[in-house]
Amino acid sequence: MFEIKNKKRISKKKYALFVSYPVRNEVNDSLFFKTIHPLTAKMYKEMNGFFIFLKKKYNLETVVALHPKHKKNTKLPYLSKFKHYQFKTLQLSKDCDLFISHASTSLISALFFKKPIIFFITSEMEASNRTKHMTHFIAKILGRKVIRINENFISEDIEFKINKKKYQDFLFNYSTFKKIQNIRNYKIISDFLKIEKNE
Repeated sequence: MFEIKNKKRISKKKYALFVSYPVRNEVNDSLFFKTIHPLTAKMYKEMNGFFIFLKKKYNLETVVALHPKHKKNTKLPYLSKFKHYQFKTLQLSKDCDLFISHASTSLISALFFKKPIIFFITSEMEASNRTKHMTHFIAKILGRKVIRINENFISEDIEFKINKKKYQDFLFNYSTFKKIQNIRNYKIISDFLKIEKNE
């Protein structure tokens, strides 16, 4: 399914991988922002406190996988002290000890490599029904908890054990080609959310 040409670890240390998501004013793509909730840099400020917590409690460094829409050599606000990588999400996913994201298509790599996933919601995401429901929907299918992150984040127990069957079922049900359709991923997931809501 995945082919990684360079099998050498990018980091020798244990690390958590944060798969970033562009916020308002970071990319110039009107179509892109018609499909997502326009988050602001406040999200990164809230994430910073959570990454510090991971280091203190679990001795996990955090590295940032930039979104392909980010400009080259981007350093995210409030997160400049963490290492940033671009176009290396797959390789970073293979060797990470914890995968941090919300409803992102990059989750497929974490599922394939059987990595524990943290789904998170920030204060701005709480205000977006679609983002919030989508994140909770996917987390529920995978048997993962959604962590609410804010600037005053103190502590939360992280579940590192995964449910392999739920991971495998998700890959089969949501990432295999049963029928080829010219439909965006976010639209497919949104349609599932509507079905779930009506049931």
